[in-house]
Amino acid sequence: MAKSPSNDSHRSENESSSKGSLGFLLRYYRPYAVPMSIALLFMLPSSGISLFFPALTGNLVDGVLETNNTSQLYNIGLTFLGLLAVQAIVGYFVSITMARSTERAIGSLRSDLFQHIVRLPMHELSQHRVGELSSRMSADITQVQETFSFSIIQLLRQAVFLVGSIIIIVTKSIELTVPILIGMPVIVAIAVLLGRRIRKMSTQTQDALARTSTIVEETLQSIAAVKSYVREGFEIRRYDDALSENVRLAIRGSRLRALFVTFIIFTIFGGVAAVILYGAGLVASGSIKIGDLLAFLMYAMFVGGALGSFAEQFGQVQKSLGASVRMRELLE
Repeated sequence: MAKSPSNDSHRSENESSSKGSLGFLLRYYRPYAVPMSIALLFMLPSSGISLFFPALTGNLVDGVLETNNTSQLYNIGLTFLGLLAVQAIVGYFVSITMARSTERAIGSLRSDLFQHIVRLPMHELSQHRVGELSSRMSADITQVQETFSFSIIQLLRQAVFLVGSIIIIVTKSIELTVPILIGMPVIVAIAVLLGRRIRKMSTQTQDALARTSTIVEETLQSIAAVKSYVREGFEIRRYDDALSENVRLAIRGSRLRALFVTFIIFTIFGGVAAVILYGAGLVASGSIKIGDLLAFLMYAMFVGGALGSFAEQFGQVQKSLGASVRMRELLE
């Protein structure tokens, strides 16, 4: 069956819109690229430190079971504490650097948006309501701020966990890794599809929220006229209708995100349970040691946790891209 040209054009339009929105936001981070790049470079090995914990735990279990060497327990415990201390210190400075850069970039975005709105000619300003413009200056920018100050860091950290854990489990046991690698493309494909839906729904929700802000602004600015013509009931109904639409769209978006996260959690932890059963059989047959199985399970949990968090943070990024669409339209 031939593909519909309208579907192809709609898909390409969404992809170009996502790339354009991301480029639009990154433009404000360009002056702070050096400190942010240094922070992210330090964050990668800091996050990678956590990948040593399962291997150390597996070695500890095998060592205690085979040699009953309690001194090894204390050595591994001290190693744990040292790695945790390094990770905590680096994580603190990474968070501070990213937060400082984000606040300055968002400040520049707010300033540019305000200056552009003020300098617009009257015939263009008349096409936008005051509440809509206020919403772009507040709700939309706040969404972007939260994403870049927290979600991006978590997204990259979980990506390190995901890639590193997959590499390690492949080297440890290819028999246990195959089921995980078979299911992963399906999970990623569904994540991409739901991510597009979440971004589209986020844009619609932000537009509905802007309409409620517009009604509030217009009503309060003209409150004397509203009372003079006894229009309180009309304004209340108008606001309730807009608010109901906003709530409806927000609930639809929440359902999509809940479906996204629930699917990820179910598939990942269901897969972990299957690996536990299969790995227990390999231990019973003597194919692998119990320490190797424990380390593999911990790495599999890292993969599951990373995918679950990845899904949530990816949804937040999609929301920010959706919120940035209207700001980009105003500025361009």
